[in-house]
Amino acid sequence: MTEANSSFTRPGFTDDAALDLQYLRALAGASYGAASPGEVLVVADTVRRRGGDRDAYIQAWAEQGRRVAMHGAEAIATGRRATALSAYLRAYNYLRAAEFFVPASRLEERRKLYEESVAQFDAAVPLMPHPAEKIAIPYANGVMLPGYVFTVADDGRPRPTVVACGGVDGYGEEMYLLAGVPDALARGLNVVAFHGPGQRGLQLYHPELAFQPDAEVPLGAVMDYAADHPDVDGDRIALYGMSFGGYLAPRAAAHDKRVKALVANAPQRDLLGIVLGAGERNDDNLMKEVKETRWGGVGLRRELPPVEHRRGHTRGIRRPGRALHPGRPGAGDRLPDAESRRRRRNRGGGGTSPAVPRHPARTQAVHHPRHRRRCGRPLRHRQSPPHLGIDL
Repeated sequence: MTEANSSFTRPGFTDDAALDLQYLRALAGASYGAASPGEVLVVADTVRRRGGDRDAYIQAWAEQGRRVAMHGAEAIATGRRATALSAYLRAYNYLRAAEFFVPASRLEERRKLYEESVAQFDAAVPLMPHPAEKIAIPYANGVMLPGYVFTVADDGRPRPTVVACGGVDGYGEEMYLLAGVPDALARGLNVVAFHGPGQRGLQLYHPELAFQPDAEVPLGAVMDYAADHPDVDGDRIALYGMSFGGYLAPRAAAHDKRVKALVANAPQRDLLGIVLGAGERNDDNLMKEVKETRWGGVGLRRELPPVEHRRGHTRGIRRPGRALHPGRPGAGDRLPDAESRRRRRNRGGGGTSPAVPRHPARTQAVHHPRHRRRCGRPLRHRQSPPHLGIDL
């Protein structure tokens, strides 16, 4: 029933690898009550019986999401808050899964499903066992970035905070699940999640705001908001980038000194290489090639070039950090700091941390010795950064 490849282990619900990945994505919410394996299996069987194409997938997830939403409404009407919370989170997750594969050419259908899913998440917010607040972050030209602040307690005490940045197909609401917000709160960390330019909650209403190479600009607006929030300790803000956030977050950290710790899950160097593959690219027809891929409707524009951690940007990163490489040997190892490298040189050792084994697949700039020489100092990390007082 499973098939392993270089990026994820397939459950084998369908022959379509992209659909299989999205089943896993929906199941990821189970840890926080936002998915039931049984309900996911029902959807998979329904999709198969209806022909297995993407329209069947969209319809089956939407039906399941609406059924669970009705259960949530019934539960809250009878005062069963815990039952309602799980139902609303599951309804959100299932309706989001339905919306995900609606093509950009069916904009109204996509927008309706998106709004339907967010309404379920917002219904869950006041039922959460911790303070949660829907926010609007001032950005540019009157545009507000939608998002949420999740705090440990409503006691007015400023706490260390993580700003969670999603990827190309990121949803601010889904970061509650994928970034493990309940686990962060249990460890004394507030979390700010948001939709940035190019991401779903902004793309559907402001398609002119695409991903931009200077990610420090929109993330700077989020940092402004976080630093001014009364529950946030402005001297202890960490930045977590997931998926393409693994480019956006390090880029912002290189330019914003308020970022005191950084996690890139996983570091990204060349978005167009991911979209178009490793072949030759014709710059004259670049966006035509992008539009012909499944990425054509996700907010990519001509002004987003192949991404490189160039010397100037990488050298600007001076905070503790970790780079995560799922599925690779040594994934999640801490990055060596300057002092540990100096000690190894004095002992006659090499310049690569023994905690980060050499591996031919590991070619990210922050890991590979050749890139380290070219790009300057790597991300540095300490077990418990004294200025944060937390263990990332």
